[in-house]
Amino acid sequence: CLECVAYLFAMKLSLPHKVFLLRGNHETRDVNGWEEHYGARSFIYQCQERFGQTVGFQLWNEINETFDRMPLAAVIDQDIFCVHGGIPRPISDPNADGGRIRDILNVSKVAGINPPYEHEEDEYQQVASDCIWSDPASEEQERTSVDEETGY
Repeated sequence: CLECVAYLFAMKLSLPHKVFLLRGNHETRDVNGWEEHYGARSFIYQCQERFGQTVGFQLWNEINETFDRMPLAAVIDQDIFCVHGGIPRPISDPNADGGRIRDILNVSKVAGINPPYEHEEDEYQQVASDCIWSDPASEEQERTSVDEETGY
């Protein structure tokens, strides 16, 4: 929701060395702009409902441009690897120096992901998408775990 985004951005600005935000699948235009699926719960709907069609769309787009710059992964104390979705499939030799971490570091610093910007290379778009989408659930679990009425 709009209040949550505003609060998290305010916390990041207030405590830049203590608050770390990672990008997940809801920080993409394809998901937070999917009004047909999420209806009044979609982020774009909330922005336009509150600020009108034109300003609401501009606000939604500006916030998504911020999301496009959020990190996909973090490492805590050189020990704990953090991503929203999961460990990406390797696109280079996983046994070479850096392996999958190198793949993640090579993702464009400004990544639209879904939909991608023109400058994004397909293989690195896959890495980014895996970081935000590779939830450890089977397709059957995905189909049966979401309540059609509430969306969660």
